[in-house]
Amino acid sequence: MESGVLGEGGGGERGESVSALGEGADAAGALEEWQSGSLEAVLARVKKAMGKQEWGVARRGWEEVLRRDGKHPGALVNLGWLAQREQRWGDAEG
Repeated sequence: MESGVLGEGGGGERGESVSALGEGADAAGALEEWQSGSLEAVLARVKKAMGKQEWGVARRGWEEVLRRDGKHPGALVNLGWLAQREQRWGDAEG
């Protein structure tokens, strides 16, 4: 199955459950890296999380990208894609 990273494939199977939060040490490491790293480091980590289907970690990463650059097109598209996967329709449409 492909990840949903903009420009790197898309979609997954419908009906899959998606964790709203990251898991374990991997999520904690990502959050620590995002607080101290450059935007490029955050993007690299988010793409890795998307590729590993760590949806909660990826969502938090895209949110961090938006916090730093409120109009980042990749973050906007991928957060919409993740909201659709999680069936959070209000967030997916907004």
